[in-house]
Amino acid sequence: MILVVEVATLMKRRTFIQASMAAPVQAAQSAPRMPVLDYGRSFLAGVAPWNRVRFWVESRTRVIDERTGKQEDFLQCAACKSENTFAAKDLFHRDNYDFTPIFGPEFGVIFRRKAYLNPNYREVRKAAAMWDGQTHQLREAA
Repeated sequence: MILVVEVATLMKRRTFIQASMAAPVQAAQSAPRMPVLDYGRSFLAGVAPWNRVRFWVESRTRVIDERTGKQEDFLQCAACKSENTFAAKDLFHRDNYDFTPIFGPEFGVIFRRKAYLNPNYREVRKAAAMWDGQTHQLREAA
């Protein structure tokens, strides 16, 4: 990125913009192909016998080391609510939070966002007033 900035000072603005727009296309053409995931049917499942957790995969990022060719995939899963998974009552934790897990080949990370009460935390209105109503595009399994 620094190289692009230094080169830009030597070029006319139009030339720089044209060169910058072509760079991602050239990079994409030389990059190894990555099969597209069907995110609607992609999940990660835990193997612990005490909790067979299942996370819906929302996105994948592939990091490629251009020197060695080594590739690592990182999978971001959908946000979940903190819960007492096997509780007979009081399913959700009192100090509840959403969490988003990301799994890599060796390490993972969990981002937690607590639900603090604030004036904008909850907004209730008629569904028809939210984005001028909705059209439902629900697909049932065969």
